[in-house]
Amino acid sequence: MYAMLATMSNPKSLPVIGHAHKFFNVTLEAIADTLQYFGSFPSPVCIHMGPLPHVAIFDPESVQVVLNSPDCLQKMHQYSFFWVPRTLLCAPVHMWKGQRKALNPAFSSAIIGKIVPVFNKKCEKLMHILDQYVGKQQKDCTVDILKCTLDQIYETSFECEFNMQLSPDGEKTLDIFENFMKLASERICTIWKYPDLIYQWTKSYKKQLSCIDTYYDTILEKVARHIDIDKRINEVNEVDNSTKKHNFIHCLSKYLRSQGPIPREDVLAHFCLIVFAGNESTAKTVSTAMLMLAMHPEIQERCYQEINTVCPGENQYISAGDAANLTYLEMVIKETLRLLPVVPVLGRTATSDVKLNGKIFLR
Repeated sequence: MYAMLATMSNPKSLPVIGHAHKFFNVTLEAIADTLQYFGSFPSPVCIHMGPLPHVAIFDPESVQVVLNSPDCLQKMHQYSFFWVPRTLLCAPVHMWKGQRKALNPAFSSAIIGKIVPVFNKKCEKLMHILDQYVGKQQKDCTVDILKCTLDQIYETSFECEFNMQLSPDGEKTLDIFENFMKLASERICTIWKYPDLIYQWTKSYKKQLSCIDTYYDTILEKVARHIDIDKRINEVNEVDNSTKKHNFIHCLSKYLRSQGPIPREDVLAHFCLIVFAGNESTAKTVSTAMLMLAMHPEIQERCYQEINTVCPGENQYISAGDAANLTYLEMVIKETLRLLPVVPVLGRTATSDVKLNGKIFLR
């Protein structure tokens, strides 16, 4: 294996710790600079986090090969630092495939089309909140957008009307997510915190445990009680082929029932992942798209004119059909995702040898 690694780009490293010193500063700016540094070398690049070698790929063609390879579905070990085991984010491949198949119907276009009225209702509330900032100085609307997305996720996925945009639970949830992500990111960048035996003795572990316990006990348990998840799992009809009930909680209940007895923390972990992942992806995309539009007024004007053309009525709600006609706005959002992706770094563990650029990479 080390002979293979020697054929790659190998930036200068330090004894024992390798390139781990490049990740000592865990700010967003520092991480971006570090990735840019490694990206300046010809791909693939060998990065040593202590004794652990990692192969970093930056060219799109190789990335496409890895993401499409059935031998690169297993997530890398660092994903376990997010503490949602046996979910779509961290589950072993054999379990992940079953979960993906079971939960996919919840994200079909037919289901999304039916919940557009919920999006409209929550966005109308967001507009009233943002209206108070009109005519005032520069304002970061990210927090307001995050709370709006939380509102949408709780109602569309769990059938819970929690009013997160005005409730203290909205701010509390965002604070927990921010602190938890900071701690998990710090661990990913700190090689000596990788072993659980060492990490469990650190202050970071206690803080991370406090975050997850608080969120599970105060928010997710309230969700579980509201939807009576235990009753749903026991009573869900596994042969039900109707599309009316194929929202996330229905699909999850069917999957959990098929797995037999399942620990309570696993149920809450599935809840946690859909809230966190949905919030991170949707809210961050909306926030960055608004930033890009503000930076490019001429593009903003074209989007505005297109929306007025598709939805000419005053205070008109948008429908799924209307959204399909917003072609220019869709291009703007896709370009935003290309420039500022929600997940700029992906990690995979090869379960078999992989061929890239004519070379065999050993698993």
